[in-house]
Amino acid sequence: MEGVSIEVQPNYEVTCLRWLQLANVCWLTISAYISWTCMSPIGYQVSEHYGVSLAVVNALPAMLAIVEIFCSLPFAHLIEEKGASRAILLVSVLNVIGFSIKLLTNVNFYFCLLGQIFPSIAAQVTLQASTKFAATWFGPNERVIAVSIIVIAQSVGSAIGYALPVAFFTEDQD
Repeated sequence: MEGVSIEVQPNYEVTCLRWLQLANVCWLTISAYISWTCMSPIGYQVSEHYGVSLAVVNALPAMLAIVEIFCSLPFAHLIEEKGASRAILLVSVLNVIGFSIKLLTNVNFYFCLLGQIFPSIAAQVTLQASTKFAATWFGPNERVIAVSIIVIAQSVGSAIGYALPVAFFTEDQD
């Protein structure tokens, strides 16, 4: 019949594997956000240890905002062209690089700064990839839940990042 259009709904096959993938994305998100915030609660001790101003230490979390300004559009393009799976793989690699560099923080403060850049990029990628990930792995009725869980993982990572370093310092510790 000419002139009649039929709207075809895509057929989504949802498997239990999607929840495992969501747990993986949440773990990567939490780890990126832990690394992103971990110097702020101990800024005074870090400042004294490295001999840098407290303002410089407190500026470390601002790296996320700087990364967001310069990388949002390229990451959006990457995610749209290559898909959520590649973006999540990129987050894994960036976290490993960032954490590896941060292992050298006893050498020099600039390793803290350099190590902060990679998790900030990873955090930005998880933020942007969350909707594409949900659209790829979850059915239409579950996507909002999946994105909400990833957003909660961001908050959990930030909370852990603020709480964890404090556990390693006492008031009288030099």
